[in-house]
Amino acid sequence: MSLFNKKGNEYNKAKGAWNLITIPGVTNRQGQENLKPISNWRGYCSKYNFAGAATSSSKNAVAGYIHEKMNASSKMNVNDKSGLNDPNPIIYDVRAHKSYFFMGDYMLALGAGVSNLNTSLEGDIWTTIDQTYWSDQINWGGTRKKGSISKTKKTFQKKLNNKKEDIVWVQQLNGFAYGILNKYTDGEIILNAEKRKSKWTKLHPKNKKKKNLPQEIPVFQLSINHGKNIQNGKYAYFVYLENEFTTKKMSDPDLQILSNTTSLQAAATKDEKVITAVFFDTKSELNTKRGKIKVSAPAIILAEEHETHWSIAITDPTMDPKLTSIDVYATIAFKNEKENSSKEWKKITIQLPKGKDLGKPTILKINKN
Repeated sequence: MSLFNKKGNEYNKAKGAWNLITIPGVTNRQGQENLKPISNWRGYCSKYNFAGAATSSSKNAVAGYIHEKMNASSKMNVNDKSGLNDPNPIIYDVRAHKSYFFMGDYMLALGAGVSNLNTSLEGDIWTTIDQTYWSDQINWGGTRKKGSISKTKKTFQKKLNNKKEDIVWVQQLNGFAYGILNKYTDGEIILNAEKRKSKWTKLHPKNKKKKNLPQEIPVFQLSINHGKNIQNGKYAYFVYLENEFTTKKMSDPDLQILSNTTSLQAAATKDEKVITAVFFDTKSELNTKRGKIKVSAPAIILAEEHETHWSIAITDPTMDPKLTSIDVYATIAFKNEKENSSKEWKKITIQLPKGKDLGKPTILKINKN
């Protein structure tokens, strides 16, 4: 789930009319009308032991995980299996490798290996970029014709794909701006803005006692419909986080995608002073203009160049207590040294936290001189 706030109450207003199957940031099967209430105190988790993030406490960060939902009540040795008989098969059998890259004024989201593992179930597979309160005029571009829709309109829906353009962008005034990279995305981009009937009383019985609940709630939703039969699909979108919106910041953002596979998802700023990577395994090498990076174990890495040094933040996303260090191999010149024409690999061994700090990032500082 990824929620974007400027005022702080956008989702408090919108969730009373949320489509409960199009949660922001989530990739799953559609079919809200088929959901049935269930008490499941164990909750849900992923089938895969891979989730983590790395940051150096700057404004840059990276996170990644493998999404395939399972019922936590089905795990061995759990003390509560009351939610085991789940009447909602539509929430299962969807898989995706998902990563988020925070670089400067942008958050980039990548998805790879997006797959419907049970096509006998009804419902297309969607990735929802946002589902928030519709508070102001909505503008879009990167399509054959730019457009806008004011809040006075009761309902609006439009497909925004245009394969001749790399980026389709959507902006809500006084809100956030979103860019979808067409050539890295499989599916239809759907913009939906409508005044939906409130369902606060259905969401919780105690809401029936509350007075002055709204009967209608304006909701802005932006999604990617991958279709029902998607296998090994992909997506790429970014969110511009600052207020100084310009079309150039959307059509030419300060970011680049270096890899988007189920083995490696990676991105960088254009000058490659910020390089981010999620290594789901050790099979892939990260190629940049400045050199290559590979690792000895699955890892999440944030490398940042400063005036006098580089910092490398690394995390073990499997939280393996037996893994005490990760070797990072690089041909990038982290020190002020003559460029090596042979680009020989140099090994950097980074120790990992232990005990209660297991899973936290380790930050290594490399002085240039």
